[in-house]
Amino acid sequence: MDITPRAPVPLMGHPGVRRVSTGVHDPLMATVLHLRSGRGGIILVVLDLYWLDPLFSQALRKHIAKDTALSEDNVLIACTHTHSGPVTDRVFGCLGDPSYAEPDPAYLGQVREQVVAAAARAAATTTSVEIVCTGTTIRQGNAGTDGYPVDILAVRTIGGPVFAAVVVSPIYPRLADPSVTEISADYPDKLRQALQAAVGEACTVLSLTAPCSDLPLVLPMREGEPFSAVDEIGGVVASGVAEALKNPSLGWVGGDPVLAGKRATAHVPRRILPTLWDAKTRWAELRAQYAGMLSTADDPGALEMARRKTLESNSILKYALAEQNGKLDGMLGPYRTQEVQVLRLHEGYLVGLPGMLSAAYAETIRRESPKHTCIVQPVNGSLQGYVLTPAEVDAGHSIRLASPFAPQAGDKLVPHAVSLVRKLAEM
Repeated sequence: MDITPRAPVPLMGHPGVRRVSTGVHDPLMATVLHLRSGRGGIILVVLDLYWLDPLFSQALRKHIAKDTALSEDNVLIACTHTHSGPVTDRVFGCLGDPSYAEPDPAYLGQVREQVVAAAARAAATTTSVEIVCTGTTIRQGNAGTDGYPVDILAVRTIGGPVFAAVVVSPIYPRLADPSVTEISADYPDKLRQALQAAVGEACTVLSLTAPCSDLPLVLPMREGEPFSAVDEIGGVVASGVAEALKNPSLGWVGGDPVLAGKRATAHVPRRILPTLWDAKTRWAELRAQYAGMLSTADDPGALEMARRKTLESNSILKYALAEQNGKLDGMLGPYRTQEVQVLRLHEGYLVGLPGMLSAAYAETIRRESPKHTCIVQPVNGSLQGYVLTPAEVDAGHSIRLASPFAPQAGDKLVPHAVSLVRKLAEM
């Protein structure tokens, strides 16, 4: 289902840069997978969007569940986190920033109607299937010798071709050059095209984003080709997934697979903010350092780190200003209670985390969960920014858009995720 805006819209994802769409490089899609058996049913919705307002996400899930006679626990709504799509939530850390824009209610209404209709159509179609959980490793760019692990949940008709592939990759869809003003799903679009060419045009491809490391994938941009990295990674991931699915020893499971879901909520703590004076002073110092490095630095990594620290301090300044004006708690009201959701697809577990959390939290969940546990985000809303672990903060790590919530927010969510997986494993 195509959910591409039909008119020029502000684009979301790059703080400090004002971008309004000038065209469409590739469509934004809403992709729906419905599976049902005698032991339950699930609906997975993947949207080529940055993230969603939690209240919008909850209302959308409720509508889908009602129309499909499924429990809300069994309907999971995720975004790919593309950085070249329309504004879908207010980002308080960018208030007053050139990149800031309000979400368009008319566009969100269009998305709601289209997704609900797509879910109803998917739920009306049933067939006997087999499910398999597998994975591959992508070694590209600065991924290093270990590479990037890619999880795969695939579905096929009994003994037939693959008709759906859920691909979970820790590569953020922000590979298009920040100067790009065309709407794009980023590399998930190329992934869809290339994987369908490899396994069959009828295959539904759902591209999900896993928590990534503190330093995301970096590829050199070919001059004059702002989407070169997008095409390269999309093709490489598709090739790896297609090769993995050709393995004759894959353990496809048919019969009556377990299909179920569970949710839990947690109250996340707010970040302890500096005084407005200290926040302004810190931001001014970092901005001056970054400006000085622009003309002298010959290390792109050091320059990018300085830029990230400057952007991070700017978002903290915005929170400190809102707190000084007595508005911050009211702004964060809908975001204080966050959801964790888990779907079980027989031997596979899809753990949905809200917002964007450090990969270290995902590793904790993996260590304490069954083998085929995939962590995806953002699901069911946002944390208004990125949450690092306390250890990463102490070590001086930084991120471009700091969350107004404390690093300990992840510690509140992880135990719920592990508990939900274990409860589903008992079914």
